[in-house]
Amino acid sequence: MTTTGQNRERGRSDGHSWAKNTARSLPDVERVMASTAPDGFGGDDVLGAAVEIGATNTGATGYRDGFRAGVAEVWAAVKSQVTV
Repeated sequence: MTTTGQNRERGRSDGHSWAKNTARSLPDVERVMASTAPDGFGGDDVLGAAVEIGATNTGATGYRDGFRAGVAEVWAAVKSQVTV
């Protein structure tokens, strides 16, 4: 049986992967980072991004928060390197 912490770490790793290899733009990354819950109309930016990379068991407790955290870490690293 996996724990919430293990699910969160798996989500974090998947979030890193999506943000580094699949995201199309920084606004795309920001949209996923800002998604705190499904939109009520069947849309969920976080789970949609996870599906893009073939992630499984994305409904496990802790996975979603971990995914968003991984995306946010990559976003922060990229943003710190960009000067406007």
